[in-house]
Amino acid sequence: MDEKDLLSLWNVKRTQLISALISPTLILIALFVIASFGVFATAPDAAKYLTLSAVSVTGSIAIICQIAAVREAQALVLDLQKIENPSALAIKVSQSGSLLKMLTSTIIMNGIATFGLAVWVVVV
Repeated sequence: MDEKDLLSLWNVKRTQLISALISPTLILIALFVIASFGVFATAPDAAKYLTLSAVSVTGSIAIICQIAAVREAQALVLDLQKIENPSALAIKVSQSGSLLKMLTSTIIMNGIATFGLAVWVVVV
C-alpha cells in the first residue's frame, strides 16, 4: 500500500472508533434520562436487570469494536513508518503508536467506570 492508501485507511479507522460510540451513547442517554425521573426506584428487579444487561451488551460490543479498530490502526502506524519520503501528515500519524496504546487503556477504564455508574444509577 502506498502512503495515500494508508492515510485513507487511517481515516476509516478513526471513523469506526467514532461510530462504535453512537449506540452505547444513545443507550446511556436514555438510561440517565429515565433515571433522572426516578423510574428505577419503583421498577421491578427484572426491569433493572434487563436494563443493565442492555447496557452491558451494548457497551461490551462497542469496546470490542473500538479495540479492534485501534489494533488495526497500530498495524497501520507500523506500515506508515516504512514509507520512504513520507509527508508531514504521514509522519505525524506514524508517531501515534503511544497515543493508540493510551487510547486502548482509556477505552477499557472508561467502559468499566461507565458500567459501574450505570449499575449505581439503576440499582440505587
